[in-house]
Amino acid sequence: MRLKKVILKHFKNFNNAEYSFRELTLIEGENGSGKTTLAVDSLLFALYGYSEQSLDTLVSKGKKSCSVMIEIDNLRITREFPTNIKIEELINNDYQVISLANNKEKQNYLNDLFKNIDYFRKFRLMDVKQGINILEEGKTGLLKSLFSFNQDYFNNIRQNLLNKKHQRELLNKDKAVVYHFFPSQKRLDVLNMSILDLSEQVYELDKDINSANNQHREITNQKAGKTSLVSQLRIQKEKVLAISCCPTCKRQVDEITKQNLLKEINDQIIMFNTMIENLIREEEEPKDLLGHLQTVKTNLHKTKDKLSNLRLKLETRLKQKEYIFTNKDIIVINSAIKELDMFCAKYITEWVKVLEPIINDIVSKIGFSVRFDLNEKGSLNILLTKDGYEYSYKDLSSGQRLILSIAFQIALLLEKGEEGLIIADEGFSSLDEQNLQHIFDLFKQIPFQLVCIIHRLADAPENSQVIKL
Repeated sequence: MRLKKVILKHFKNFNNAEYSFRELTLIEGENGSGKTTLAVDSLLFALYGYSEQSLDTLVSKGKKSCSVMIEIDNLRITREFPTNIKIEELINNDYQVISLANNKEKQNYLNDLFKNIDYFRKFRLMDVKQGINILEEGKTGLLKSLFSFNQDYFNNIRQNLLNKKHQRELLNKDKAVVYHFFPSQKRLDVLNMSILDLSEQVYELDKDINSANNQHREITNQKAGKTSLVSQLRIQKEKVLAISCCPTCKRQVDEITKQNLLKEINDQIIMFNTMIENLIREEEEPKDLLGHLQTVKTNLHKTKDKLSNLRLKLETRLKQKEYIFTNKDIIVINSAIKELDMFCAKYITEWVKVLEPIINDIVSKIGFSVRFDLNEKGSLNILLTKDGYEYSYKDLSSGQRLILSIAFQIALLLEKGEEGLIIADEGFSSLDEQNLQHIFDLFKQIPFQLVCIIHRLADAPENSQVIKL
């Protein structure tokens, strides 16, 4: 995992910038110059699409989009906001696009290569403030960190055991209600056919109910329309009775004309009332049909529910032939899980002992030796000695703690055969010149690329690259 190049476009305070990286690269600059943006934020965004704040805050002011391109190992990864990922592989000195269906698949591909963001922050960042300092997590957190290196392997074993335990609990004949007769598969088939037939009948009934509803709705609408017309005619009748002259020409209306108008209105009212009475009679038929159909449907559902309950009971009884496990089988699985947990604790104990020589080779430069003790209860103690005296982790200065944490982190990676990029974001600021040089010398001897953020440095190490911001 070697970082070769980073290109930033409209990314925070970098409009268009390109930087190359060596095995030891120092990024120097005052506060606010963009050191963390270049070393950490750009990588977390490119690899994981991550930002501590909302992604739109990564875009330079006045711009609508941004992008980060990194060359790492034989890959070129470009991530843009709004989010788009492009992954290219170097083949025969030419970068060729890796075809993946969507951004989700691309992210899974990157996670498989570089692991998830929690792993990256825990084991690739050295920063007691922003990163995850392994030795600051407490004993429980420290054990989890140790175990996380092997969690996939052990978790798969444990999950398989839990699945077996669950299966034995479900198919435990000691706890099952066992029936002495063997249920018939033919009976189950008959029940299934009957339930299917009832479902078809309900479907046909629903169509008849919808048809009756539509008919009833149509008659109701017609009745409402005629009733509205009768109301309008009655209003007209009242107006005719009230007038004595024509509202248009103002001429006197004689009684004969008035009576003719009233007769015409009355005839229309009688006609519409007759229609309404007929519609009321017609309305009763679909209404009665609806009630009948709903009753039939309710009865069908009751019958279907009874058959479904019978089917469920019958299916349960038929499954009893699969009830082959006993309480003893469950006890065996529980014992296996317990043994696995004990083995994990023992494994961590022995593994930590393997780490001790690597760690001590580093911390010996500050006069300390380290020993890890994991007791039977799973509690991990860090035992520190110097000049014959014992110290606790809390007794160390901030610089000494940092060196111990760096030693622990490097030892974990080395023991697992890991190598590549390590980022120190202000993580070395508490080290004096002598210890800082010791760390630089250490990285020359191990297969790691160090990108280190500093405020200022009097003398840059030999063969190092300094990026001044």
